[in-house]
Amino acid sequence: MDTLNRLKKQGYISERPDPDDKRAKLVSLTPEGEKVLFHLYELLYKPTLLMYHDIDYRDKQVVINILSDTEQKHQYILSSIKSKSIDELLIAEFGEMQLKAIQENLQKQITQFAMEKT
Repeated sequence: MDTLNRLKKQGYISERPDPDDKRAKLVSLTPEGEKVLFHLYELLYKPTLLMYHDIDYRDKQVVINILSDTEQKHQYILSSIKSKSIDELLIAEFGEMQLKAIQENLQKQITQFAMEKT
């Protein structure tokens, strides 16, 4: 809410009541907010162009698809986090037995990696 209030105070967004839900507000960019957003797009485009201009279109699509799935999972986790710790979320996702097996496997991989480096 603080972020929205700051953006509103700076004139970048406007609010109006939601006609379908009186408890909610609809938020939209103001013309000034659009200018700032497009300026940010321009700034972000330059390093993106340098990094990705020579990568094949299909490879870019694979990365986009992977990141889209990751973003959806991230949003799901954030919406269910409430006051849970990361350990509580992991137990809820995998169960204690499977989580323990995953952690043991990870420890084996770390040990093997460390041994290969020495």
